[in-house]
Amino acid sequence: MTSGNLFKLLVCEDIMAGKFMVAVGGVIENSSGQILVMWRSEENDFSGGVWEYPMGRLEQGEDCATGLLREVHEETGLDVEIVKVIDVAHLHRGEKVPENEVIGVLFGCKYLGEKEVVISSEHTKYEWVDVSEAIERMPIEQMKEVIKKFVVEKEKLVK
Repeated sequence: MTSGNLFKLLVCEDIMAGKFMVAVGGVIENSSGQILVMWRSEENDFSGGVWEYPMGRLEQGEDCATGLLREVHEETGLDVEIVKVIDVAHLHRGEKVPENEVIGVLFGCKYLGEKEVVISSEHTKYEWVDVSEAIERMPIEQMKEVIKKFVVEKEKLVK
Protein backbone atom coordinates (compact mmCIF):
# COMPACT_ATOMS: atom_id res chain seq x y z
CA MET A 1 0.00 0.00 0.00
CA THR A 2 1.40 3.43 -0.94
CA SER A 3 1.53 6.27 1.57
CA GLY A 4 -1.16 8.12 -0.42
CA ASN A 5 -3.53 5.17 -0.17
CA LEU A 6 -2.78 4.80 3.55
CA PHE A 7 -3.64 8.49 4.09
CA LYS A 8 -6.86 8.03 2.15
CA LEU A 9 -7.74 4.96 4.17
CA LEU A 10 -6.91 6.43 7.58
CA VAL A 11 -8.10 10.01 7.20
CA CYS A 12 -10.11 10.97 4.18
CA GLU A 13 -12.74 8.28 4.11
CA ASP A 14 -14.01 9.12 7.58
CA ILE A 15 -13.40 12.84 7.94
CA MET A 16 -14.24 14.00 4.46
CA ALA A 17 -17.64 12.37 4.40
CA GLY A 18 -19.31 15.73 5.03
CA LYS A 19 -18.63 19.33 4.18
CA PHE A 20 -18.19 22.50 6.18
CA MET A 21 -19.26 26.08 5.79
CA VAL A 22 -17.29 29.26 6.39
CA ALA A 23 -19.12 32.07 8.13
CA VAL A 24 -18.17 35.55 9.23
CA GLY A 25 -19.45 37.70 12.06
CA GLY A 26 -18.82 41.23 13.23
CA VAL A 27 -18.93 42.86 16.64
CA ILE A 28 -19.76 46.44 15.67
CA GLU A 29 -18.94 49.36 17.94
CA ASN A 30 -20.27 52.87 17.34
CA SER A 31 -18.54 56.17 18.15
CA SER A 32 -20.09 56.12 21.65
CA GLY A 33 -18.51 52.75 22.44
CA GLN A 34 -21.80 50.87 22.23
CA ILE A 35 -22.16 47.45 20.57
CA LEU A 36 -24.86 46.60 18.03
CA VAL A 37 -27.03 43.64 19.05
CA MET A 38 -29.80 42.25 16.87
CA TRP A 39 -32.77 40.03 17.73
CA ARG A 40 -32.82 37.05 15.38
CA SER A 41 -36.31 36.47 13.98
CA GLU A 42 -38.17 33.49 15.38
CA GLU A 43 -39.02 32.64 11.75
CA ASN A 44 -35.39 31.83 10.87
CA ASP A 45 -34.43 28.28 10.05
CA PHE A 46 -31.80 28.21 12.79
CA SER A 47 -31.52 29.75 16.26
CA GLY A 48 -34.42 32.16 16.12
CA GLY A 49 -35.35 34.27 19.11
CA VAL A 50 -31.88 35.19 20.37
CA TRP A 51 -29.67 38.26 20.42
CA GLU A 52 -26.62 38.16 18.17
CA TYR A 53 -24.25 40.33 16.20
CA PRO A 54 -24.39 40.38 12.39
CA MET A 55 -23.12 37.16 10.83
CA GLY A 56 -23.61 34.91 7.86
CA ARG A 57 -22.08 32.43 5.47
CA LEU A 58 -19.62 33.30 2.76
CA GLU A 59 -20.68 33.07 -0.84
CA GLN A 60 -18.69 30.87 -3.22
CA GLY A 61 -15.35 32.52 -4.08
CA GLU A 62 -15.76 35.33 -1.53
CA ASP A 63 -12.97 36.26 0.89
CA CYS A 64 -13.73 36.76 4.58
CA ALA A 65 -13.40 40.55 4.71
CA THR A 66 -15.58 41.09 1.64
CA GLY A 67 -18.13 38.59 2.99
CA LEU A 68 -18.28 40.34 6.34
CA LEU A 69 -18.82 43.77 4.79
CA ARG A 70 -21.56 42.31 2.55
CA GLU A 71 -23.28 40.51 5.45
CA VAL A 72 -23.18 43.58 7.70
CA HIS A 73 -24.61 45.75 4.94
CA GLU A 74 -27.33 43.20 4.09
CA GLU A 75 -28.38 42.76 7.73
CA THR A 76 -28.01 46.37 8.96
CA GLY A 77 -27.70 48.74 6.00
CA LEU A 78 -24.45 50.01 7.56
CA ASP A 79 -21.00 50.28 6.05
CA VAL A 80 -18.37 49.52 8.67
CA GLU A 81 -14.61 49.58 9.00
CA ILE A 82 -12.91 46.33 9.96
CA VAL A 83 -10.62 46.87 12.93
CA LYS A 84 -9.19 43.39 13.38
CA VAL A 85 -9.86 39.67 13.18
CA ILE A 86 -10.81 38.75 16.74
CA ASP A 87 -11.25 34.98 16.64
CA VAL A 88 -11.55 31.93 14.45
CA ALA A 89 -13.94 29.34 15.81
CA HIS A 90 -15.12 25.83 15.01
CA LEU A 91 -18.81 25.22 15.69
CA HIS A 92 -21.84 23.37 14.44
CA ARG A 93 -24.98 24.92 12.98
CA GLY A 94 -27.33 22.54 14.74
CA GLU A 95 -26.64 18.85 15.32
CA LYS A 96 -22.96 17.88 15.58
CA VAL A 97 -22.67 16.12 12.22
CA PRO A 98 -20.15 16.88 9.45
CA GLU A 99 -22.77 18.60 7.26
CA ASN A 100 -23.33 21.23 9.99
CA GLU A 101 -19.69 22.10 10.63
CA VAL A 102 -18.84 25.78 10.43
CA ILE A 103 -15.56 27.64 10.61
CA GLY A 104 -16.36 31.14 11.83
CA VAL A 105 -14.08 34.13 11.30
CA LEU A 106 -15.08 36.87 13.74
CA PHE A 107 -14.13 40.51 13.31
CA GLY A 108 -14.17 43.63 15.42
CA CYS A 109 -15.61 46.59 13.50
CA LYS A 110 -16.22 50.32 13.91
CA TYR A 111 -19.21 52.26 12.69
CA LEU A 112 -18.51 55.97 12.64
CA GLY A 113 -21.53 57.16 10.69
CA GLU A 114 -24.86 58.55 11.82
CA LYS A 115 -27.11 56.42 9.60
CA GLU A 116 -29.89 54.43 11.28
CA VAL A 117 -29.77 50.65 11.20
CA VAL A 118 -32.10 49.13 8.62
CA ILE A 119 -32.71 45.51 9.58
CA SER A 120 -33.27 42.68 7.13
CA SER A 121 -35.91 39.97 7.45
CA GLU A 122 -33.40 37.92 9.48
CA HIS A 123 -33.94 40.20 12.49
CA THR A 124 -36.91 41.93 14.09
CA LYS A 125 -35.19 44.54 16.25
CA TYR A 126 -31.82 45.98 17.19
CA GLU A 127 -30.24 48.03 19.95
CA TRP A 128 -26.95 49.80 20.57
CA VAL A 129 -25.97 48.76 24.11
CA ASP A 130 -22.94 49.07 26.35
CA VAL A 131 -20.37 46.30 26.28
CA SER A 132 -21.50 44.58 29.49
CA GLU A 133 -25.10 44.48 28.24
CA ALA A 134 -24.01 43.10 24.85
CA ILE A 135 -22.06 40.34 26.59
CA GLU A 136 -25.01 39.53 28.83
CA ARG A 137 -27.41 39.20 25.88
CA MET A 138 -25.33 36.76 23.83
CA PRO A 139 -26.86 33.26 23.93
CA ILE A 140 -23.63 31.25 24.09
CA GLU A 141 -20.31 31.65 25.86
CA GLN A 142 -18.34 31.66 22.61
CA MET A 143 -20.17 34.79 21.43
CA LYS A 144 -19.63 36.49 24.80
CA GLU A 145 -15.91 35.75 24.58
CA VAL A 146 -15.64 37.35 21.13
CA ILE A 147 -16.99 40.64 22.50
CA LYS A 148 -14.58 40.48 25.45
CA LYS A 149 -11.66 39.78 23.09
CA PHE A 150 -12.67 42.72 20.90
CA VAL A 151 -12.52 45.08 23.88
CA VAL A 152 -9.06 43.79 24.85
CA GLU A 153 -7.72 43.93 21.28
CA LYS A 154 -9.13 47.40 20.71
CA GLU A 155 -7.38 48.68 23.84
CA LYS A 156 -4.08 47.21 22.61
CA LEU A 157 -4.41 49.16 19.36
CA VAL A 158 -4.90 52.46 21.22
CA LYS A 159 -1.74 52.05 23.36
